[in-house]
Amino acid sequence: KQWYQRRVRAINVHSAVLCSRFEQNLVIYGTFSKLVNGYDTRQGSEVFRLKNHSKSVLSVAASDKYIWSTGEDRALSCYDRRAGRLFKRIKFNRQSAAIQYHAPFLWYAGFDGIVRCFNSDMKLTSKHDYGDG
Repeated sequence: KQWYQRRVRAINVHSAVLCSRFEQNLVIYGTFSKLVNGYDTRQGSEVFRLKNHSKSVLSVAASDKYIWSTGEDRALSCYDRRAGRLFKRIKFNRQSAAIQYHAPFLWYAGFDGIVRCFNSDMKLTSKHDYGDG
């Protein structure tokens, strides 16, 4: 048997990383400085930087087509991966607790006590009340 050891690289960032998502050759992470960044682990460099939040980014999720982020600014942002720009933005009354993508749905849990289910094009498909926020 041969054992292969992958070199682990440190990613230099200029702000605290608050959330991350790992894909085969890409790390997507949200920062205290309001950015969603993509780091290619093969190249060892940043491949995109998305700025749409006015406060810290707290959660990220991704599909083949989109990258979503939520932050302290109470916004859910959807970025088109291929175009590298904002596709849609939804503002809520309360901050998000978490987002998670499970094909074909994006689940958004907010501190308002409601879990919202969106399809991949950001159309609300259902709402589930889980208690007072």
